[in-house]
Order: sequence, then C-alpha cells, then structure tokens
Amino acid sequence: MLFSVLGPVEVHVSSDKVVHLTGKAAAVTAALALAAPRPLEKGLLLALAWGERLTDVNVVESTVRTIRKKVELSPGQGIVTQGARYRLDAPTDLAQFNARDKQGDMWVNEGQVEEAAEEYAAALRLWRAKFPKELYESEDLRPYVDAFEHTRRGVQLKHLRALLDTDRFGELLGHAEQLLAEDPFWEEALEVRIEALYHQQGARTAGEACRGAIEMLRNEGIEPSAHLQELHRLVLNNEWLRSPQRVERRRLAGKPTTGEIPRQARSALSAELEVVAEPEEVAGPNTLDAAAYNSLRPDSVAFTDNLPPATYSHFIMRHGLWKQIAEATAQRLPIIALIGIGGTGKSSLAREFAAAQRFAQESTFVAVVWVSDRERPGTTTLGRVLDLIAYVTDHRGIAGLEPQLKVFEVTRMLRNIRTLVVIDNYETIEDQDLASWLRTVPEPSKVIITTIARPKNLGSYCEDIEVRGLTAVEAATFYTEAVRRLGLTDMAEDAGARDTLVSAANSNPRLIEWALGQVKRRGRSVQSLVEQISGLDDVDHVGERRRVDVVLQDLLRGSWSSMSESARLVLATATCFPYGVDADTIDEICARPPNFEDALEELCDLYFLSRLTYPGRSGSWYRVEPLAASRSDPEGMFQQVRVAWLDWCERFTERIGFCPGEIERLALLDTPGMRLNIEYALAWAMHHGRFDSVIAIARNVRYYYYVRGFWSSSPNVHLLRAEAARHANDAEAEFDALVYQLNIASKQENAAAVEQAMPRLQELLAQAERFDVRVLAEYRHAYSLYLLAEGRLQEAESGWRANLQESDVLGPENHNANVRWLAVCLARQGSHRYDEAMELFEWAREHAREKSYQRAEILIDLQIAELRLNDAATKNDLDSVRASLDRLRWTVEKVSDRRYEADLHRLCGQCARLLGDTATATAEFSLAADLYERLGLGRRAITLRAEVDA
Repeated sequence: MLFSVLGPVEVHVSSDKVVHLTGKAAAVTAALALAAPRPLEKGLLLALAWGERLTDVNVVESTVRTIRKKVELSPGQGIVTQGARYRLDAPTDLAQFNARDKQGDMWVNEGQVEEAAEEYAAALRLWRAKFPKELYESEDLRPYVDAFEHTRRGVQLKHLRALLDTDRFGELLGHAEQLLAEDPFWEEALEVRIEALYHQQGARTAGEACRGAIEMLRNEGIEPSAHLQELHRLVLNNEWLRSPQRVERRRLAGKPTTGEIPRQARSALSAELEVVAEPEEVAGPNTLDAAAYNSLRPDSVAFTDNLPPATYSHFIMRHGLWKQIAEATAQRLPIIALIGIGGTGKSSLAREFAAAQRFAQESTFVAVVWVSDRERPGTTTLGRVLDLIAYVTDHRGIAGLEPQLKVFEVTRMLRNIRTLVVIDNYETIEDQDLASWLRTVPEPSKVIITTIARPKNLGSYCEDIEVRGLTAVEAATFYTEAVRRLGLTDMAEDAGARDTLVSAANSNPRLIEWALGQVKRRGRSVQSLVEQISGLDDVDHVGERRRVDVVLQDLLRGSWSSMSESARLVLATATCFPYGVDADTIDEICARPPNFEDALEELCDLYFLSRLTYPGRSGSWYRVEPLAASRSDPEGMFQQVRVAWLDWCERFTERIGFCPGEIERLALLDTPGMRLNIEYALAWAMHHGRFDSVIAIARNVRYYYYVRGFWSSSPNVHLLRAEAARHANDAEAEFDALVYQLNIASKQENAAAVEQAMPRLQELLAQAERFDVRVLAEYRHAYSLYLLAEGRLQEAESGWRANLQESDVLGPENHNANVRWLAVCLARQGSHRYDEAMELFEWAREHAREKSYQRAEILIDLQIAELRLNDAATKNDLDSVRASLDRLRWTVEKVSDRRYEADLHRLCGQCARLLGDTATATAEFSLAADLYERLGLGRRAITLRAEVDA
C-alpha cells in the first residue's frame, strides 16, 4: 500500500487497484501524510477542511472512516487513532521523495555523481501537482507545505548541478528552462544554466546570458549576488575553467579538472576582449586574482562577533540537547525554540552552540547574530533585530533604509549568507511584527530562540526542544565544578549532600548554584536549603514554567535582606551597566565602599553577579544576573548612584570626544559591551528627563559614531541629542546636533535624511544671532557638503570660501576640513581648476601632518591620488599613482574607516583599468561597491557595479 499525495491524492492498495480521493478526504489524507510521523489534532483537521463552519469533530471521524473503508484498512492499520489525534502510519510518496533525496546526497559524497543525478531525477518524477488547496490556506499546515517546497527546490538545484558535473549540458538546459519559466529570478538556477552555456556554446553566449540575467535582476530592484557577478567576470575573462570552485567540483565528480578553452569561447574572447591565452602569471602584490577575490565572498568574510561573554568558566556539554539542536537546524522550519523554566541553562546552551558555529572550521553557518531582550526586557523590536543583523554582517548602510526596504534587504541577505540568529529571552518581547517576520526567515538561515513557554505567535513555524534539568551525569559534573569554584572542597566528595540538593532543585543549575553560595556565605546546611526550596513552590510543573523564576526571585529577595551595605551599593551600581562593567568603574562610581573586593565576591557567590570571560582581556568584568536585577532595588538604592553613574558616563565619553589627532582614543568605546552601555545610559537619561546628560554624552560620542561608520545607527545619537536639546529649550545645542546630522547625511548622499533635518534647521536659523559663530560656520560647511552632493558646485564653493574668510573662528581641525573640501569642489568643476585644487590639497596635507590629523592626511592623499589619476597622461604616471595607493593600504586599514577603504578600492580599480588589468579592476570595484553599499552610499555602489559590468 502506498499513499500518494504529491499530486491528485490516491492510494495504491495493490498493483492493480488504485483508490482516488477527492474533496475533504483528499485534504485530510494529504495533511496526515505531510505531517507524518507526527499526529494531527482532530480539531486542526476540522479547521483545515471545513473552516469555521463546523465545530463538531465527528465529521472528521466520519471522513476518516470513509477513507478507511475505501482503501480497505483494518483497525489500527494506515491511519492510527491516538486519543484526539490521527497519525498516518503507512508508506507515502513523500517519504520516498525524501529517501531518494538523501540517497542522492550520499552518492554525491561518495563521488558517484551519475548515480546521484538519477536519484534526484527519480525523486522529482514523484511530484505530479500541488497539494490540495486547503493545505496552502491553513496557518497550521502551511509551514509543512513550505518546508517541502524548499526541499523540492533544493532537489531541483542539486539535479541541475549533477547534470552539469557529468557534462549532460543539453539535458540540463532543458530542465533549467522549465524551472526558470516558473521563477525567472532564481539566481542559483541562472548560474548553473550560464555554466552549461559556457561549456556547450562558448563564452560569448554565456557572457550575454550572464549580462542579461544581471540586468533583469536589477530592473526588478534585486541586486545580483557577488557570486553571480564573479561568475560573469570569470566567463568574460575565460577563467572559469581554472576557477577553484569549478576545479574542486570536477574533482569530486571524478571528471578531468583541466581542459582546453571551448573553440567558440576562444573566438569570442579574441573578438570581444582582444586577448590571447597566455601562461597564467603569478599574482603580484598589486593584483587580486580570482582565488583571492573568491576568498572575500560572504561565506569566508570575518563577520563582526557580537556573542556575549561567557558567564561560566566551564561549560557542561549536554550531548542530547546539542544533537537535537544540530538536527533541527538541518530541517526546513525557520525557528528552533529552546523551551524551559528559568535557570535550566537555555541561554548558555544557545551561546555555546552559536560559538561553535562562529569559530569552528566547518560549520553550518558562517555568520552568527546574538539578540538579547534580557538586559532591557521588552525593548527588542523588528527594527532592532534587523539593525543588529546588518551590523554583524557588516552591511550597516541597510540600517538607514525605510522599514519595508530594510526588511527586504535583510531577508535577501539571509538567503545569500548562511546566518544563525539567536534571540535570548524571547518571552519578554512584545513586538508582533518581529514574530511575523521570523516566520519568513529564508533558508539556509535559521533562528534559535530561548523562552520559558512555547511562543503562540510563531505558530507551527517552530521546532520545539524542551530544556529540562541536567541529567544525573551532567548534574554531578556541574556540582563538582561549582564547589571547586566556590572553594567548598570538603563538599566535593559528599555524594549524599550532592544528590539531596540536586533532587530538591530538580537538577536546575541556577538553583544549585544559588544554594551552594548560601552554604559558603551564610554557613547554611544543605538540609535547611532543601526545606526552603521545597517549601516555596513546585519547580517541576511543566504547565507553570514561570514558577522557577518566582522561586529564584523569592530566594534572592531573602538574600538581599541579609546582604552587606557595601554589597548592595556595588550591586546597584552594576545594575547601571546591563552589558557588563569592570571592577575599577564600579569602584570609581561607588567611591570605594568598605570591603569592596569582598562585596564583589559575595555578590558572585550569591548569584547576583556573574563574572564575564572575554578572550584576550585581563581583569574582571561583571554583569548583573537578570533575575537578580529584578530584586536588586527594593529600597531605592539605585537612586543614590544614578547621578554618579551619569557623571561617570560624561567623564568617560569626554576622554573620546573629537580626536582627529589622537584617533586611538576611539578604542575606549570599542571595548565589548561599552558602546551598548552608553546607549543604555542615553536611553535611560532621555526617559527620565536628564536632558543635559543626553546632550553632553551624545556630543562626546558623535565623532566615534562617524569614524566607525555607525551613520545610520539605532539609536541615532545626533537626532537623540537634538530631541534632548529641544526638551531642554537649548536651541544652539539642537542646531549643532542637526548640523552634524546634515553633515553625515550629505556625505552619505541620503536625500531623505537631509529633507528630514532641513525644515527644523531653517526654523532655528531665525535665532542665529543667539548662536556662537563657530556653530554657524559648521552649518555652512555641512550645507556646502549637501550642495556638493547635489552637484551645485558654485554655491558649495561660495559657502566654503565664506567660511575661510572667518578662519579664526573655525579652529584648526575645521579650518583644515573646509580647505580640503573646497579643493574637492574645485576639482569636480573640471581640469581647468586642477592646479588650484592641488595647491589647496598640498597646503591641507602639510597642515594635517603638522597637527597630527592622521585621518585628514589619509583623506587628502586619496583625493590627491584621484586628481593625479584623472590627469595621468602616460603609463609612468599611472604606475606612480598605483604605487602611492599601495603605500596607503596599511595606513587605511589601521584607522578602520570604511569610507576610506571604499575610496581606496575604487581608485585602485580605476588605476588598474587604465593600465589594462581587467581582473584587478573588477575585483577592486566590487569590493568598493560592497563597502559603499554597507555605508548606505547606494548611488556610488550602483555606479561602480555598472563599471564592473561594462
């Protein structure tokens, strides 16, 4: 017997008997087959086939009896009843499809690609038509449908690649045409088709197809992937036969890895590119060959690491749960939920799994994004999650896009970059837009959430993994590690005390840890602790997952009441730094209370603080445990430290400030967690009406956000400063903040941001007589940048010349900036003003060297190189420019300024193109376009990609 649901639903009862099912019977059968081996609730099947019209599940039972009768099923055979649920226990074509898919994968791994192609083809032949329409309309079953569609799509692509690797090009092209007729924007299928055309019809045909695909995607507002653009370059330059990815694939397929260029490809190249095949040159220091450029593709980029530091010295491996998570990430559902009561180690498990993906040589994911609602519950939104993904994957320009476009771009990026997003403490998040988006996260990316209860707003798009207490072996290991860390060596061998405590805590690691801290700090007996825990609540009632949090909070409340005054003061101070803080900072804010070091130890022993472990960093850092934070301020002690805390934030950020001559000061805010702590201070101060603190802190960090490329950060510190100033009735501070926003928006060529700032700036200009002349000069400079971006060069020149007439009020840094931007403006007006521009550039460079303005000097060197490049007349001129750019590479990398890196790659690409080095030019232009896009400079990125295609 075989249930066939991949098309019209039918049951093959025997070799000569087929029963066809229609209507409600077909929908129920297909649903059971799709969910198998999982059972489905009768109520779900009722809603599936009959909607809300009926509420009596008897109609479902009647339909199942009809199916059983038609296909001659005996009781307990085929469709099995499990209480109020049904489960299909019979062979299905769905199972056959998955089995053939896996067998094809096994053949590929063994190098038997011919056999793999046949298995994939056999699997695809099982698909006859869509499932019954009711399954597509069901919110509960649509995830199963989508999961299979993803699988089928994957098999189609693997089939094409197997045909490609076995040189069955004609057959491949026929299948590809059918698939692209259904989805013309499927980039992977387009790429395989192009490769087949290259082998069968030559470089010209393949190149035209590649160019057409890129144009089609861009016309639809879809930016082609870096891989498709690189394929275009390799095909045009006839480097595809030698490309590392093709050679490796051919090797695995058992095919020759070398061969002559197709005859048609040779003629196309000689006619189109006017080159002949020559021995491949070894790439010199000034070139980027195909392999080097390929190493910069998304799968090998060193993404930003935003994983939180470990709060434990030794992780207890939980093999069963680890295996479940690994298997779940290989399935089709987009979300994996780690569900368990507080303290069971969900967050630690998620962090370690994410770290394994982040740092392992071979892993499922190449980028890992950590999102936490733990430190500031209820503040995580869809926008914040998208911004974090953009930040970690180094696409910061996305953060400045409109919400709908931002969703589109991040979703597209997750489809191309295998990313694992971890959301900790999901149960406190209230944003329904985030839940809706999580259900649509595309493969191959996945989302892991930690939560105390199954999230209803994620529906059936979630794979649930229960995280209970430790196993007996894990608990024993954890207990031994905990008593060793606490110095309770006499308890290490007391198996009776260990088993009693572990049993009372129901193997909950946090309860065990808290109890051992009480033994050390309060001298309490294990028996008294067991009685206290048992008397508070039942910690193992699965239906009441919040209860263990209540237990811990009640226990911690009692711990607070018996805590020393110094420990309370230290804890209240640490609460001001939700992302962690070092002991010296706590000491400074607290004015060193008595027994300071012992107070820190006491808080760690009692589970109020966790020590953070940062690789490569000396000294101790501490973070308040979330459950402890909710019990840490019953007497309002935080009110005593908040003034000192905000004063410290102002003093700390003053050490950064505007530092063009001491760029190394920016590193103070690069310390992990410190930027987030400052953003928390800004948000808290704004919420509590401490506007003067917001103005001071935001002004102190504005240069950091500019240099580090947080041009579209959330929160936007410039707009936040403007808002605080408006509340404080400080018109000059508001004007100054909006001027800085105008400065950045103009350099970013962000017309929407300029339009947002300009109306209020015009209003404030009416009060100009009250403003400092230097503030007004900075406005003229920012407005001139806007005019320059708009191409209004004469007006921009007038603005800068007006400023330079009052150079005494500008200050040396701003005077230098006005001079060099005036030079840029003159250079853009044409070659007849190059000499004038060069004279200004050279003066500004000498001035920057004299004042040690390293960033300004780099910018001027880049601008001079561009001017010389535009004026170069001979090869020697170009070689000289190229040498000067090569000397700049190390300096640009040292200051970590994305804009300078982008400009450098762009100029190197222009130089290489003029020298006839097409490969290097393409690689440099692609890198520059990528950086411009990440900075939000979309027009520059588009222009450069057009250069690549030209």
